Amino acid sequence: MTQNKKIKSKNKFASLIERLFIILFGAGIMMAANPLDPNWHTSFKGFSLNIFARWGVAFIGFIFIFYSFFLYQIVKKRSAKQAPWICPMCQTVYLSGPLQNGKICSKCNFKLEQLKGFYERHPEMKDTKEEWSDTNPD
Repeated sequence: MTQNKKIKSKNKFASLIERLFIILFGAGIMMAANPLDPNWHTSFKGFSLNIFARWGVAFIGFIFIFYSFFLYQIVKKRSAKQAPWICPMCQTVYLSGPLQNGKICSKCNFKLEQLKGFYERHPEMKDTKEEWSDTNPD
């Protein structure tokens, strides 16, 4: 099994754990509100919640569960599409969204590379450190 496949399987497992936690959290909120029982007493910071407030709390729990089943994958895919890019000349980082002129740096007109694995492909740039003087502490 290659290193890339191991990382993908770990990411899938972590994603499954995150989704399971969100589902359990939403179910816990819905169970604590218990909007179907009119005799159930639910309070928040000492204030008793009426049936409408309990239905609102249960709806919030439903939103958590809905998010974990349907919207979680959409958000993950959208964030994966915005892979950052870097210019090898001036080392300016760009997101894929605001690139107007393709994959060309707007400062030095050089072709951009993906940031992931950039320093493995260019190890000579990995150890470059800017020299800071006492007059410029930023």
